[in-house]
This record gives sequence, structure tokens and C-alpha cells, in this order.
Amino acid sequence: MKDDRAERNGTVSFDQLDEDHYCCVRVGRDLTHRAYEHLKAGRSPPLMGREQEIRDLLALLSRPGMRNIMILGPSGCGKTALAEGLAWKIASGTVPPALRRTRIISTSFGNIWSYTGDSDNWAAYLKNLGKVVEECTKLPAILFMDEIHLIFGHRYSIQYLLPRLSEGELTIVGATTNAEYLRSIEPYPAVARRFHLYHIKEPPPEAVVQMILKRIKHIWPWPGWHKPPLSPAVARFLVNLSDTYMPFAHHPAKAFQLLDQVVARKAMAEDQNPIDKQDIRMAVASALGIPIETITAPALQLRAMENVLNAHILGQQEAIGRLCRRLLIARAGTTVHGDRPQGVFLLAGPTGVGKTELAKALAAYLNGSDRDLVRLDMATYATEGSIYALLGTPMASSNEDPTVPVFTRMIKEHPYGVLLLDEVEKAHRSVMLLFLHAFDTGRMVDILGNIIDLRQMTILMTTNVGFSARQPVIPTPGLSAEEQSRQEEAATLKMIREHFPPEFLGRVDEILCFRPLTRQVMKGFIGQKIRRLEQATGKRIHLEEAAMSFLCEKAFHPDYGARDLNRAMDSLLGHPLALLKFENEEAWERIAALRVHLAPSGQALTVSVMKKKRGPKRRRRWQGGEPPT
Repeated sequence: MKDDRAERNGTVSFDQLDEDHYCCVRVGRDLTHRAYEHLKAGRSPPLMGREQEIRDLLALLSRPGMRNIMILGPSGCGKTALAEGLAWKIASGTVPPALRRTRIISTSFGNIWSYTGDSDNWAAYLKNLGKVVEECTKLPAILFMDEIHLIFGHRYSIQYLLPRLSEGELTIVGATTNAEYLRSIEPYPAVARRFHLYHIKEPPPEAVVQMILKRIKHIWPWPGWHKPPLSPAVARFLVNLSDTYMPFAHHPAKAFQLLDQVVARKAMAEDQNPIDKQDIRMAVASALGIPIETITAPALQLRAMENVLNAHILGQQEAIGRLCRRLLIARAGTTVHGDRPQGVFLLAGPTGVGKTELAKALAAYLNGSDRDLVRLDMATYATEGSIYALLGTPMASSNEDPTVPVFTRMIKEHPYGVLLLDEVEKAHRSVMLLFLHAFDTGRMVDILGNIIDLRQMTILMTTNVGFSARQPVIPTPGLSAEEQSRQEEAATLKMIREHFPPEFLGRVDEILCFRPLTRQVMKGFIGQKIRRLEQATGKRIHLEEAAMSFLCEKAFHPDYGARDLNRAMDSLLGHPLALLKFENEEAWERIAALRVHLAPSGQALTVSVMKKKRGPKRRRRWQGGEPPT
């Protein structure tokens, strides 16, 4: 029934569909009727910042032929919102005359299939699909199919819809991603050529800010919802923070998800105060599972990082200092490199000096756990064909459903962690050159077209080049220990430049040379292991100096660094502790402290219980009554 007042105001009346169109009602949504109801209620349109895209789609739908449109874009960029924006334009009457009475019916493969009531009844599915098409043709209506690749991915749907598309009986606007289109629709040229491809991108940050301000002011899908005030500066901070810590998602969806989480947290706390930056930081930390200190005080965290890493990795103060300075520059944004990873470092040194341990310690410090360390053993990529193990293999056929490549999955799970390329010199040259583009732009593309974002990653590469086959440098008479170390470092850098190509080294921010361990440094590592053993056993362990020297002598080897330390401590100290525990477990529970000393033979360690020292007997003070005896 027409609304004359609406006609005079420019809007077009779109009443709810009756039972004559029961299939569209049950398996679809009338977007134009919904927009018309919101217009009558005086609500604002849901779409903002997409005016040019709406005009383009209206122009395509107004053509006499080939009116079918395929909207392509990444997930979360607003493809479905464009259909809602079209419905709003039609309901408001600001469209060409040919579209003024056209409805937009939204449906999907899941809606139609669920209405069949039988998971294997393709005949019922095609029957329902046919009813939807017939009703849309009579209305008239434009059929909007979200995730259209699911419908055209089945030959039954193609065989039914293709004649309707060819004869122009039906107008379809579909939405899908580029990867799904290439996999499910493009292999069928008869279907692909009947759609006009329309690509959309993420809206610019300022447009997202305006969308957020409008969303927080007019949240029309949820009447009466908690609506705390939000300033433009805080909205801009939300957009920037989501770009930094959520590079795997796309605007405006990720900004809206973060905003909804902030609003929900304030609603649960019954907080009516305006949204501030701390609310957004806490929401990001909660959503991503990272320490709040990483977001709230990055400058203080980075300044303290050098001391923490030096306490964990002993004897490598210079390398750690250069690493921390470079990361401080990257996090502060005072670098001229632009969009690159946070840092690309080549850690060179002999085995067992702490290169891999530094990567673990850095990941634990930046993200609260070393589980955010993405580690690739480059020795497993020694052949040319191993590149497919990283970025996926080509699809054998168009109907194959490939799994997400392992490297893509690892980076998406930890987009702000530490990437360790262990023993990079053992990888094939083609695999090494694969990372050159990532070192420059911070991005890679896998075989499925997925973009791997490495801009928030810190990339560490380890190598033994210059140490594994190098003869010891003969000390030059008259040189100090520091000068001798510089001479060895220069020899190492020379061998590294001979082994790696210039285009590879030119993209490395720092080459950090690790120094061989000394006996004094080894004693420091033994002290660390003792403290870990104390935490594991719950006992205080006192290691005598003679026992410390004996452990250091057995664990230290100039060619293996600290590799033998764990094995030596397990055999020399762990075994006596295990014997003491299982001799009498009840007595073990009462032990508070243990002493480790060198056996009389000088070839083993013995463990004894430290008895609590008794102090002088204290006399009780007489407070009246019978005097103490």
C-alpha cells in the first residue's frame, strides 16, 4: 500500500512482503523494507564514506544490459554494507527512475539450504532457489547473495542460474573475496563473463573515524544500548591502535569490533564516563592476549628491555645494546624506512652462545610469553621446492580446497611477535630471496593470494657462518682483549659478506656478532640454572665455590659454548638430587635448604641437607607472678 506523504517527501513506500512471497520472507531479508522502517523512525543511514561506490553501483544497475555485479574485496571492508546502502538509497527515492520500485532481497547459500530441511536434498534446494528467483523476478527485486562463491561453487546451482542470467530475467549482486572468486567462479567462464567485477578497498582512516563517531551516536540496530561519549581524538586513536595491533583484519570491521568490545566492557562496569585511550588499550590487550604494559607504556618497556635481556643472556652486552637501540627507533617511529618490519637482525656467532635464547627472551619480554616466537628451522628448506612448504602449493584443480599455508597461519596467529629464521645459511637461495621483499615492505603473498603482514614483527636470523669452519685467529702480540675481539669480529663480517649476497645483507638492519663464552660467563649461566632448579624443587640450593668450578670445568667447551651445560648439570647435580628425594620422600618434603659440595675424590658432587642454625637461647622476660626458674 502506497504512502502518499512518503511519495511527496521523495521516499518510496516499501511495505512488508505478504505470504505471496513467502520464500523471500523465509530464506531472505528485504533490505529495502528495513531501510524504509528506519527512515520512518528518523534514524540515520548505516553507510558512511562510500558515496562514490554507491553511485558506481547505481550506474551499473541502471544499464539496459549486464546488470549483474560481483563485489570483490577483503573480508570486513564493507561489501554487505554496500547492499544496505543501496537499499537505503532506493527507500529514500534518490535513485534513477528505473530503480525506484525495486527491492533488494538479501539471501545466502546457508539460508536457502537450511530451509530444505534435509542435508542431502539437492532437489529441494534447487526448488527453493527457483522460488526465490521467481519471486524476485515478479516483484521486481535485485537478489543480493552474500558469500556468492558458496552458491556458484556447486554445479547444480550453476546449471539452474546460468540460463536466467543469460536471458536477463534475474539481477544478482554478489559479494565475495578475491581469493574465493578466483577459486570458485573464475574457472567457469560462462558464469564469470556475466558479472561485472567491482573491486572495493578499505576506507581511509579518516573515513573510519567518522564511521565510528556516527556508530557510537546512532547505534540503530540496538535501541537502548549503552552509549558512552566518544571524542574524535579518541576515535582516531582507536583506528591507529587497531592498525598497529590488528594488521590481519580490515577496516571498518576491525574498528567496529574493537569499539563494540570497549562499549561492552563499560556497560558491564556500568561506567558512564567518556571512552578514553586507556579503555581502548585494555580492550586491545584483552582481545589479543598481550600484556597491557606493551600498549600502555611501550617507551618505559623498551628502555628497560636492555637490562632484562642482559640479565638473561650473559656476555653479549654489545649485541643486545645494538638490538634494543634499533627496536627503540622503530617503535618510536623515528625511522626513515617506512613500512618495514620492526627490525631485521642477523645474529652471527658460534654455537651455544645464546642466539636462539635471545629470540626466546625477546618474545617473552615483548609479549609476555615465548609462545609468540614464530620459529622456522631453515635447514628444512634446503631444496628449491621447499618454498611451497612455506607459502603453499599450486592447486591441482579448481575444485580442490587448499589448506592455509603454514607460514600464513603462523604469522596470523602471532602478528606482533618475533620471527626466528634459525640457521638461515642452510636454506636454499630461492627461499632466502623470498624474504627480500618482506624485509623491504613488511609484506608477503602466499599461493592463495593472502597477504602476510610482517610490519609488526621483529625478524631475527641466526647463522654460524664465520665460526663453524674458521680457524682460530692467532692473537696479535701487544693487542688487548678488546682489540683482539674486534679483530675476530672483522674476520667474521668478512666471511659473512662472502657467503650472503649483497641484496640480502643490504636489507638487514644490524649484523650482531656474538662473542664466544668465557669461564666467568659460564659461571653466571650456572647460577641461572641453580635458580631455576630452586624454583622447580622448592628448596634453597647453596653451591660451594669448589663445586661451581667443577661444574664449570665439565660444562665449558670453547667450541660448543653452553650446549653441554644442561647435560652436565643433569648428570652431575640432578642425579644426586633425585637419589636424595626418592630415598625418603617424607623427609624430602621437610627439607628447606641443600648444600652442594665437591666429593673428596674431586670427580663428583655430593648433596647434603643444610641444618638450620640455632641462635642463642632467649630468656623469657618476667612479667610478675612466680619468677621463671
